[in-house]
Amino acid sequence: MRMEVTDSTKRKGTSVEFLIISKLLKYNFDVYIPVADTSGIDIIIRSPKGKYVEIQVKSRIARGGGRVFDVKNFTPRDTYFICCYIIEENEYWLIPSKKYYKHAAYNNNKRRLDTTKLRFFDKFEGENGLREIVRVLRSN
Repeated sequence: MRMEVTDSTKRKGTSVEFLIISKLLKYNFDVYIPVADTSGIDIIIRSPKGKYVEIQVKSRIARGGGRVFDVKNFTPRDTYFICCYIIEENEYWLIPSKKYYKHAAYNNNKRRLDTTKLRFFDKFEGENGLREIVRVLRSN
């Protein structure tokens, strides 16, 4: 089932992106927003050493008990994360793209992750996910 993108849907998505940005700013990184979302990147972070991490943010509201996060097919890499945010529960996961890719089903040129699989990513939930991004940015 394709979700219609409405003004309200877009506003919710943008508000979640800014919520994640506010959390990232607490770590004193430079945070950038691409002018146009043409490559599935919503947020770019730069460390003081000039290393970059890219994040795609996906948010969902439960409808009929089913929640999935669809991401257009991508090439997984160490510096690319998928943020899955459940709005009504105020919970989020910042999942390394290699792990997301491994656990998400491939369907119609998209990688689909059902929320029931989020249990595989406990170590990337909330602040733990933020700390993983910090670790990647500080690594050599």
